[in-house]
Amino acid sequence: MWKKKIKAFSLLETLVTLMVLSGAILVITGLTKLFSQEISRAQTNTEQDWQLFVAQMREELATGRIAEVKADAFILDKQGQKLRFGKGFSGNDFRKSNQNHRGYEPLLQHVRSVDVQKSQQQLSIRIHFEKGGSKTFLYHAPE
Repeated sequence: MWKKKIKAFSLLETLVTLMVLSGAILVITGLTKLFSQEISRAQTNTEQDWQLFVAQMREELATGRIAEVKADAFILDKQGQKLRFGKGFSGNDFRKSNQNHRGYEPLLQHVRSVDVQKSQQQLSIRIHFEKGGSKTFLYHAPE
């Protein structure tokens, strides 16, 4: 009367299940941490953005002539078309637009301030970033 068979998991089956479950949780935790680090690195990596900015500026400056330099921007004359390169008025970016500030092509994001200077044949663009630090772009501008 006391010897009834109850269907249940054995101790060994329970231990194996717990090991598989803990292994899966460890893998998921590790992948989540790796994924969040990768997203963080991609969002804060300004070096690639800077290299792209330098390449774009060199290309633009090679095909135009500097018409005017202001404190935070400069005007480039490209075959009669006047293009403005400088800090955007309403945002935190360095952008390319026409002389009347129409059009929108951001070249760099998260820009706090911009200092543009031209001395003799050298154009200097110093960009200060919101997250700290600054970088300087120098270009030899033939007259």
